[in-house]
Parts: sequence; structure tokens; C-alpha cells
Amino acid sequence: MKVSINLRLSLGEEHYDVNLDLPGSNPTGESPFLFGVNQVQFKVNADPKGKDIVDDDKTDKLLQVAIGGKDQLYVAVKPPQSLITAAGVQNVVKNLEVLVAEGNYDTDKHKFN
Repeated sequence: MKVSINLRLSLGEEHYDVNLDLPGSNPTGESPFLFGVNQVQFKVNADPKGKDIVDDDKTDKLLQVAIGGKDQLYVAVKPPQSLITAAGVQNVVKNLEVLVAEGNYDTDKHKFN
């Protein structure tokens, strides 16, 4: 049984998509465990019915986790600027990105090579 959970959170003016994909069996390079958090912005007046349409050009990937088979791990973390500001370190930390990877992960295909 495969499980997918997608959740959109709105915290004031900031919007986040949280995604979880669990493969139907043990994670492998072709079918890894996936977890991600993206900060999204919506296109203004893009839908006449008022439906939110995500502007893909303004999406920030804050957290990406992929776990495949043995020796296949990918974790990328990039906190939003609002969190850096809220922590009071914006004068020192202008940008922060952390990547931990074992194996070759394709972030577009969501698979290990």
C-alpha cells in the first residue's frame, strides 16, 4: 500500500505545502521515502473563480528528504528568510543552505541513480 499526504498551511501571509510519500514496500532508489516542505506564493488574479494557483517560479524548497535503499540518503534544508529574521540573526546570516547526501539523488525525478 502506497501512502501520499499533501497539506497546505497558511500562516499569516506565508503559505507552505507539506508532502509525504511512502512507498508500498521498503524504500528503494527507484521508489524512495519522500518528505518535503515548500514555501509557495500564489499568482495574483490568475483564476477567475478565486482558486489559489501556485507560482512555480516563486516556490522555495525549504526541506527535502529522500531515503532510498542502503547508502541512499538526501537531505536539503533551506530555512525561509522570515525564520532567519525571527531568530534575530539576519544581520549575520544572509542565507543558509545545508545539504547532506549519500548516493546520487535526482531532485527532478525524485529517484536515486
